[in-house]
Amino acid sequence: MTGKEYSVEIKRILFRVISFIESEKKGPKIPLNNTLERTQACLAISTTSINNLKREMREIIEEEQQQLDAQKQNEDHKVHFLRGRTPDTTSSFSDYTSTVCTTRSGIVQSKTNTSSHRKQHRLGTTAKAFISVPEPRPPKKIGNVGRKSIILSEFAEDTIRYTFHQMLAEKTYPTIVTLLARLQAEYPDFPVQTKSTLLKKMKQLGFKYRKTSKLTIALE
Repeated sequence: MTGKEYSVEIKRILFRVISFIESEKKGPKIPLNNTLERTQACLAISTTSINNLKREMREIIEEEQQQLDAQKQNEDHKVHFLRGRTPDTTSSFSDYTSTVCTTRSGIVQSKTNTSSHRKQHRLGTTAKAFISVPEPRPPKKIGNVGRKSIILSEFAEDTIRYTFHQMLAEKTYPTIVTLLARLQAEYPDFPVQTKSTLLKKMKQLGFKYRKTSKLTIALE
């Protein structure tokens, strides 16, 4: 599409797909019946990701088919209701509907033929219409990957303060790395297990960085 801008990630995938297709000009390098390996070579993703995408596509197609079936059933129910209410007028109504549908279908068919002719003239012999791709679902996980936020108790907060001042008393510079190692060694079940979380919690407790002549240490 003219003027279409793609992200770097999408371009990387498109470039790989184009390169894979171009590499098979003289014949397929991977057997055509080996769809999983061909997809993996084309997209450069794991087989688990491919299977997950296939499952999502099947679910979307099934949902769309269920919606179409429900819509058709609803329309059939309306037609049956009209026939039961007005048997005399239903025939004329059906004839009118048939005439209108025939007329409209002729117009649509004419427009479709004209439009398809223009597209075929514009796109040449590119194979496009035989591939049916469902609309993908938006990602469920945005920002946070699903981990629950860690809420420290008063005891855990006091433990951080005590361990910090204990290291100062031992004349040991309490950096984030050394403080976390001390907490994990003395309290194996301590809720904070990563440096980023410990840094965030220490900022919430009022700790700030102060620069010395040689080292950067956290002081309360």
